Amino acid sequence: MKKLLPMMILLAATCGAAQAQGVADAQAALTHLGFDPGPVDGAWGGKTRSALEAFYEGKTASFDGT
Repeated sequence: MKKLLPMMILLAATCGAAQAQGVADAQAALTHLGFDPGPVDGAWGGKTRSALEAFYEGKTASFDGT
């Protein structure tokens, strides 16, 4: 947990553009893995959430929305 704290602080301090880039990176990865998050546009939406949930289901892990 001590190693995660600096990363959590950094993530909390990021601006909207950096967050959008993170979402776009996740969308691109999900697309590459065969899940459909919709367009790779950096916008978090229902299709991105559904694709991420499907990814977690395939890994037998639960998605808690964070």
